[in-house]
Amino acid sequence: MKLDIIGSVAGGKTTLARDLSEIYHFPFFQKDNIVWERTPNGDKKRDAKERDQLFQEIINSDDWIVEGSPRKLLHESFEKCDYIILLDIPLCKRSWFEV
Repeated sequence: MKLDIIGSVAGGKTTLARDLSEIYHFPFFQKDNIVWERTPNGDKKRDAKERDQLFQEIINSDDWIVEGSPRKLLHESFEKCDYIILLDIPLCKRSWFEV
């Protein structure tokens, strides 16, 4: 199964992706971590070639879940996925968790 979970910040995308990954035993990937390399010294933006190669490896595999805010440069997952889940959580509910 190939699944793309999209929505706004703090809408539950990562939580849903993690839960589905545990249930179905498919790897999940955060689009932010495809664009940014997380290092002990801070985040470093990947160059376009490295980012695109990593993303292609993910979306050309048999099963995956990707999640994140829709990014123009990572839109190809929409064409390759079996399902797109849009989490449209109202701002008042997303803001409540920040209190």
